[in-house]
Amino acid sequence: MTSTTEQTVINMKQKPIVENTVVVSEPINSQQVPLETVVVNESINSPVASVEKVAETDATTSKPVEVDNLIVNDVKNEKMPESDQLLTRGVILQLIVGWHYANKCPFNWHIPHYLVVSGVIGLILIILNAVLDFLASHAKSMLDDTTVRASHCGACCGMCDISSLSARFSRNGYCWLVSGQTAYVWLASSSNRITDAVIHQELKLPECALGQQANLMELFSMNADDGDCCSCLVITCDGYARYWRTIVRPNDYYDVKLEFDQIELLCHFKDDICVCGSYSGRLYTIPCNALCNKAYIRPSSSSLLSSIGFGLKSMLFGTSRQMKDNEILRCLHSLKNDTSTQTTITMNVDLISLTDKHLYFWYLAENDIQLVHSIDLQEIFGNEAMKDQKSNENHRHISCISLSVTQETIYVLAVHHSTQDYRLMLGVFSINHSGVQLVSFIFLTNHLNIRLDEIIVKPHVRIFAVPNQPAILVHSKKDAFIYTGPDYSVLLRASFSNLNETILGSGLCAQRLLIFCHVQGLITPRAQDLMATFLSKTTDNDPYQPMINSFHAFLIRNDPGGAVELFRRFFNTIDKSQLDDIVIQFGMFIIDDPCLQETNDLTRQLEKKTDIYNYYFSFLKLINVWNKLHVAHFNNGIYHTKQILQQFGEKLQCAKAFAQTSQQSLYLQAAFRSTSRHNQISHISEVITTIIVGVIEASRTIEIQSYEEATRLLLIAFDSIQKYRQEHEQESAISSNPIDDEDFTQSVICQPWILYEHNLNDLYILHVNNILDFSEI
Repeated sequence: MTSTTEQTVINMKQKPIVENTVVVSEPINSQQVPLETVVVNESINSPVASVEKVAETDATTSKPVEVDNLIVNDVKNEKMPESDQLLTRGVILQLIVGWHYANKCPFNWHIPHYLVVSGVIGLILIILNAVLDFLASHAKSMLDDTTVRASHCGACCGMCDISSLSARFSRNGYCWLVSGQTAYVWLASSSNRITDAVIHQELKLPECALGQQANLMELFSMNADDGDCCSCLVITCDGYARYWRTIVRPNDYYDVKLEFDQIELLCHFKDDICVCGSYSGRLYTIPCNALCNKAYIRPSSSSLLSSIGFGLKSMLFGTSRQMKDNEILRCLHSLKNDTSTQTTITMNVDLISLTDKHLYFWYLAENDIQLVHSIDLQEIFGNEAMKDQKSNENHRHISCISLSVTQETIYVLAVHHSTQDYRLMLGVFSINHSGVQLVSFIFLTNHLNIRLDEIIVKPHVRIFAVPNQPAILVHSKKDAFIYTGPDYSVLLRASFSNLNETILGSGLCAQRLLIFCHVQGLITPRAQDLMATFLSKTTDNDPYQPMINSFHAFLIRNDPGGAVELFRRFFNTIDKSQLDDIVIQFGMFIIDDPCLQETNDLTRQLEKKTDIYNYYFSFLKLINVWNKLHVAHFNNGIYHTKQILQQFGEKLQCAKAFAQTSQQSLYLQAAFRSTSRHNQISHISEVITTIIVGVIEASRTIEIQSYEEATRLLLIAFDSIQKYRQEHEQESAISSNPIDDEDFTQSVICQPWILYEHNLNDLYILHVNNILDFSEI
């Protein structure tokens, strides 16, 4: 693992390394759309015109009448086939003749009876045939028009080809799966586990199926405060657009044919504006509400109308901008719809695009896309790679494959490859009002079982960075990896082959790393915390490694769920005879861990999260962190009270197991009075013995009615400890030999418990009295 921190400052006033921008002058010709009927009844406000009728049908000719860009196919009355008409007439004639000559046949009196019987049977068969045809047509129409509702996330049939499926996540909490001409949409942020959710909506895509292009579909909310009203825009590769004002009405949509290049990516910018990028690197702005206004979508048939049409195009779609030739567009990232970046970046940049060679910064004006600056990543990465390159490594190339932006930091993932092998490279840039600065350059450990062409041509590698907790998610169809740690040296791996799962997509959704899997014929979004899952899959036999990993999960990645799982496993399998050695080694690790030194990044974290990290850098403050994190989720209505209480109980039991075990360690008891460099161990033990154990012991006699009550009790516990420290500070320093003084050790350990339990009992009595007084009133 090689890391360089030499800073490279790039002046934003420097002339962009890009060709002159090109304005596309060809008008938009709206063509007839040979699709199904599209009817929109709601009125649409527009400064120019309003759409009152989408399509009309000539009643005299019964032919479809085209209105602008939409068409309604009138269902023609199909005539009955001639053979069926003859059969019906023959049956009726048999009945008439048989009834008329019932007893008058001169040859054989049985003949009229035969005619009547055969006519009745034929008539019954005709009626049955008509009924069956009606039922079949009705069933077909129901199958075509009815949205399939599944009670479980296994929404798609297992008969479909996995290679034709793709999934994607949006930052506003939605995830969707594209299968053929159907998109299945989930509201991923509505519950803690997506696997407990149901299909939110099912949208029918245009006739040209997207296939593996889930990137060509975007779900967004025009109003950030209204998450329930979600709009959707779909653009096919050839520039055919379909727009839903709201996905709760899947049959109300607008179809427009746009003359774009081969579209590769689609990104929501702000409000109703989206930005799409073509394979050649050309960008287009699309105001979605303009797609609903027929005044902007009229076909032009003359040169005069063509010039007018181009003027209207600049109003509708702005102008397109093209990057350098022979570049492949990789990623688009909008800084307007990202809440983690819009308040920190003061530079006049709205959009960031990544190609395989350059990083571009764009400013979106009202009707134009303006290039602010560009960075030659091949040159920067190449210079950094030469410093670490071995003597026998020549003729290597660099190709950028993924991008992630969080706050003022940009993460770019690239491949340093030759014809035989490749290495993963990570460049970290900081962006501010003065320019873009290269902060660090790292070669990542490569454990990917992926061919080079799978990375370069259609990348299976993506990078996601959570604010303040950067982590790189890399996945193939059967394997997934997370690079984390201060220099991304910690590699966490999970294999899905035992579960017969195929990973279809991944993404950052509502600040969570999620993956989308195909499990034995069912499409299943898996939303459990990837950190917790990967941390639990450790193959290291080192007894200290589980505690080290869980400590990193707790402090660095802010993942108390994964830490608790490893913590519980550690104490279930630990050899009690090695407890003292493990405690001391773990304490020394905390002191010497470079992740815990007073770095600028960690100081910034503490400044932003002082209410969470208010008891130094100690792993055993897990309950405090978990409590502070989840109370915000509870207030937002994300979790149910029952689930919260259950999780709260599980974490208390885990903490209790550690506290009971820690009492068997004389070294840990001696660390209670440590006033030297080992003061971090002292704080760890204090949190264990006073807060966690106190809450557990008190909770056996005090019934916690709600999660808020449990939170309040924990906060009171902290206050009790602070008061105890102030009152007994001088008393704790009296003993000359505290380690050998057994009575002093017991007093230091037990007095906070007693004080804390008394406070809890007093609080409970006071709480009950207040309830009684209120009921009497």
